[in-house]
Amino acid sequence: MKSVDAIQRAGPEQQGAVAQLLRSVFGPGVPAALLSPELFQWKFFSPRPGSIGSRSFVLRGKEELQAHLGEWPVSFLSPSGEVPCCAFIDWVARPEAKGSGVCIFRHLMRQHGAVLTIGGSAQARRLFPKLGFQPHGAFDLFARVVRPWRQYRSRPQRASWRGIARLARNTIWSLDPAAVPEHEWKAAPISDVNAVPEGALRVQSSTFCLGVRSVSFLKYLLDCPVMNCSLFTLSKANVPRGYFLLNQHAGQCRIADLAVDSEAPQDWETAYSVAASTAAGLEATCEISAVSSLPWLSDALRRIGFRLRGQAPVVLYDPARRLANAPPLHLRMTDNDYCFSYDEHYPFLA
Repeated sequence: MKSVDAIQRAGPEQQGAVAQLLRSVFGPGVPAALLSPELFQWKFFSPRPGSIGSRSFVLRGKEELQAHLGEWPVSFLSPSGEVPCCAFIDWVARPEAKGSGVCIFRHLMRQHGAVLTIGGSAQARRLFPKLGFQPHGAFDLFARVVRPWRQYRSRPQRASWRGIARLARNTIWSLDPAAVPEHEWKAAPISDVNAVPEGALRVQSSTFCLGVRSVSFLKYLLDCPVMNCSLFTLSKANVPRGYFLLNQHAGQCRIADLAVDSEAPQDWETAYSVAASTAAGLEATCEISAVSSLPWLSDALRRIGFRLRGQAPVVLYDPARRLANAPPLHLRMTDNDYCFSYDEHYPFLA
């Protein structure tokens, strides 16, 4: 087993070494933007709620880095109060450095009362139960195609019978009528984050646990160098009720974050319908994506024209059982790195 003495917080000067480690393990297919110094600085060193200092950890060998793991702090509001939690990102270890990946993972687990993990490689999923993680639902990935021809033209690889078949299928899907949002609900773009309704930042609910947001966290997201974000307020009958954040990249528009000051499913369904209608109105949008970890919200997304395109298991390390005994987690893309990660070779879900 590797010594924890070799684990340290990485500094900005180690960005190149971490990028080299990621590239050497995952291969040349890693998008260059995801290894850029600008993104590294934003992910691990820019100030954000829930953390102090570097959020990048490395395990050093004699000559090179053996493993890396990054922190993505999150916090959920349960009926009994706010529960600090953490998701881990950019977990990587050299195959020849046996035990280094588990060592750095266990080290950071001990630093947090609860750890949330969504998806992961097949090897990681086999390992999580041995580390004390318990199943905690699923993370559903949804897509709605709105401009199938432009989507087809935007794909890196399209000259095949599979590409033609996908275009035909997506064209048919795009003809499904989209739900018309209730006329009382409206969206408006904003540039001042302080205009976001305070009640949508901390949504207390007896039926789900939603992540806590703040003005500073939304500002942090808007500063991401690889996300092309737009922030909108949601109002009902001219009364501010919530917000949503769209991230546009390569023809896909993600509903990266959304909240309304309500636990009523109908309010959330309408809010997502407004967000999807807004995203569809953006000229560059070929496909809209959204996520859900709640069965009723997944059903709502289907009703407003989304189709399930994938599912990732959610596991939770929670020895104090503060979240395990609480209502289910209401997860959004911004609860981990899904809000900004992408594969330039496969830019769409549908």
